[in-house]
Amino acid sequence: MQINKNLKLLISFLIFLPILSWCQTEKENTKAEIRWNQYKNEIALDCKFLNKDLNLNSIGSNLIYKKRFGEKKFISVTDKKSWRFQIGGYANYPISSKDTFNVWGQPFTYIDNEKVINLRLLAGIEWQKQMGRIQLYYGLDTGISFYKIIDPIDLIYSSNNGIIFKYSGYEKLDLGVPIIGLIGVKYFFHPRFSVAIESSLSIGVFYTKYTTIIHDSGIPGNTRNENINSTNITFGTNYLRFINVAFHL
Repeated sequence: MQINKNLKLLISFLIFLPILSWCQTEKENTKAEIRWNQYKNEIALDCKFLNKDLNLNSIGSNLIYKKRFGEKKFISVTDKKSWRFQIGGYANYPISSKDTFNVWGQPFTYIDNEKVINLRLLAGIEWQKQMGRIQLYYGLDTGISFYKIIDPIDLIYSSNNGIIFKYSGYEKLDLGVPIIGLIGVKYFFHPRFSVAIESSLSIGVFYTKYTTIIHDSGIPGNTRNENINSTNITFGTNYLRFINVAFHL
């Protein structure tokens, strides 16, 4: 009887041993796999443009590539550093409005077309601190920034002397080199996928050209161009610079 009991225990042990072994192996593999910052390359897209309340009436984004460097055989698992490269920009939605109304019995036609373009090409360095799924990072970016706005306003109206055409507007060009300090928080919901928010503080040197144009066909000779050229040191903050969705490889 005792022999049968021992035999049953042995058989049960032999049956459950592979299962226990498999469970332990899976547990160890899971622990080994969950290294949230294990990949050295990252491609991120700023998705702030998906919410018009965050980006106002602008369309555009930033594409960011990060590559870790400086890793040796004995290095901290939680402390990393990466090169950052990004290209980005935005353009305002073309605004085309044509309003006709009467003032003192005279019909007016008002046309406003505004165009804005902004391009950036930046590179920098980033330091990272990993805490489980959470990563804190900070760094510096610098490069070239180009901004141009053209805002013409046309006003056409009739008078006793016929059709009168007036044009006024301005053009502005900013070209410079910004230096941007940044800080961000990243959350890994998978070792290959993460989301992050980033804030920044910037200072830069910019060349600015501002041109105004005024023309009234009803007053001969009343055409004027004003050009203002200047070099400026700028300072600014951006509390929500990026909302990045990233793929790690």
